[in-house]
Amino acid sequence: MRAPAFLRPALAAAALLALASCNITDAESTVDARIQNASVYTLQGVTVHFAEGDVVFGDIAPGQLSASKRTGVAYTNEYIEATVQGQRMVQQPIDHTGDPVLERGSYTYVLTVSSPTDPNGLHSSLHRDK
Repeated sequence: MRAPAFLRPALAAAALLALASCNITDAESTVDARIQNASVYTLQGVTVHFAEGDVVFGDIAPGQLSASKRTGVAYTNEYIEATVQGQRMVQQPIDHTGDPVLERGSYTYVLTVSSPTDPNGLHSSLHRDK
């Protein structure tokens, strides 16, 4: 059944709006991420909670880099957790509202620890790899 002629422009506009609001495709949003431990502490069980799922990077010694792992959509600030000297530590962004999605490519999250006794003492900065 065809829509009445007077509704067709509205339906076309609604279809375009729906397409524009779709998520970025996997091919456009593929990110290879790794972790650098820039602290003096061993980071145990490092896990990054990306929008499309959790990625476990495991244990990372001071000054070391993890292997790269592929994910889909990623942001500059992600929810990251690790254990330092038996203390669970978290970096938790409030949300990603207004944050741009990272462009396709390779990135390193550089982790530092301000204090192993502070659960919020885990911090990260992001660097795009060449």
